[in-house]
Amino acid sequence: MSTLVVNQVYGPVWQGEGPSAGRHASIIRLMGCNLACQWVTPHGLSPCDESQTWDATRFDLHAQGKRMESAEIVRAAMVGSPQMVIITGGEPLLHQGQNGWAEMLWHLDYARVRVEVETNGTQVPTGNWGWCVDQFNVSPKLASSGVPRDKAINPEALGQFAQGGRAAFKFVSSTVADLDEIAQLTQEHGIAREQTWVMPAGVTREEILCTARALADGVLQRGWNLSLRQHVLVYDDEGESRG
Repeated sequence: MSTLVVNQVYGPVWQGEGPSAGRHASIIRLMGCNLACQWVTPHGLSPCDESQTWDATRFDLHAQGKRMESAEIVRAAMVGSPQMVIITGGEPLLHQGQNGWAEMLWHLDYARVRVEVETNGTQVPTGNWGWCVDQFNVSPKLASSGVPRDKAINPEALGQFAQGGRAAFKFVSSTVADLDEIAQLTQEHGIAREQTWVMPAGVTREEILCTARALADGVLQRGWNLSLRQHVLVYDDEGESRG
């Protein structure tokens, strides 16, 4: 029996971020993360909005996670006939060494649904499953996330994603100063302008829009893409329905 530890499978919703924002989707959220992000913004601290998947100081992780068979996960994700399925976390690639990971992706490929995997870019993809993924949404953490650079940046992983042809890089940014760091990272790791998306940090509609206004000119001048957080703009801090 091939299984994974899941926080929640829900949908249909819209993808809220990045190049696929607005698309009809289901979410598979797995447990566990190797980073502990907490952004420093002009509005104060903005903690990880999915810390229930990893933060044992705030949550009972045994209660948050449920072990499910891969086929069961996919059946739940396909309810509502989504246009695509997003596999996220936490950090989902921490699960790639488990049989349940590849089996889940093979089931999704058989279902003929678009698959996107969201990752922080610290884990090198390994194994015979990458062909099942249509797009990797890679979100390297900047210094403003509170994560030390030696933990946040894995040159081997970022280089592999950048050259693989199926990755979009989404940088969560809190101030204009972050843009210089993004410029350095994209140059160092061969990340093209068309692959680069900047997304304002924030967990409320007001924070997102305020930071987006501050970043917009600098993002435009550098030829990058700008992504808001559609689910926050629509639902504010109440959050979308997760069923």
